[in-house]
This record gives sequence, structure tokens and C-alpha cells, in this order.
Amino acid sequence: MSHAVVSMVLALRQTGRHGLLFANGGLATHSHSMVLSRTPTAPNIFPQSFDFQAEADALRGPAPPVQEDYLGAATVETYTVLYDREGSAQHGAIIGRAPDGARFIARVPASDRAAIRWLTSGEQEPVGMPGTA
Repeated sequence: MSHAVVSMVLALRQTGRHGLLFANGGLATHSHSMVLSRTPTAPNIFPQSFDFQAEADALRGPAPPVQEDYLGAATVETYTVLYDREGSAQHGAIIGRAPDGARFIARVPASDRAAIRWLTSGEQEPVGMPGTA
């Protein structure tokens, strides 16, 4: 994170007014963010609460229902591919949405080389693409 701070400070000295830095900590179990600015902060603004979880939860809305046995038309929400120590795909995982809004997870076996390649080739972004579970 210190390299990112130095890079942001150098960039702000040349152009711009504000910069946002975000990083994961621990074993990707903690997140940290920092806002840098060329504009001084107003006096007497500290201490203040930086807990915005309730506001974020209200903006996000309720989580969609999970359908464990879904089969049918779907849209990819997110995905990942897990690899073994030799760099071969073990399997993929797709989080998808059904037309009624339900969420599901689908496992992509390593033997489905076409699907693994589609997820990892970079030729087309799978997120948002239609498909069938």
C-alpha cells in the first residue's frame, strides 16, 4: 500500500484534486481505503464515525433468494476458476441469476475445456452474458 500512496501523491502533485486507494489486507479478509486530497480538510472535523455499513446495506437492498437446484436460462453475475499447483484448472464456479431474479451457483468441471476457456481467455467478459445452467 505504501507504493500506491507514493504513486498517488506524485500523481496528485501533477494533476487532479482527489485520489482513492483501496487494498485488501490479511488473507483478503480485511479491506482498507484511503482518500488523498490536495485540498486541506476543514478544521474540527475529527473525530467522526466512518462506519457506513448501514447506509451501504440500505442502498444495496435485500439479497436475492438462492435456488440450489436451478436449471434453465441464466445470466452470469460473477465467476472464478480454481487451479492446482501445476497451473491446471481444477474447476470453475459461476454465480448466476435466473430470469425470476433467483441466484444460483454452478460448477464448471475441468473437463469442460470450452467453458473454462470462455471464462479465462479474456476475449469476451462473461459477466452479464446469457447462458444456460
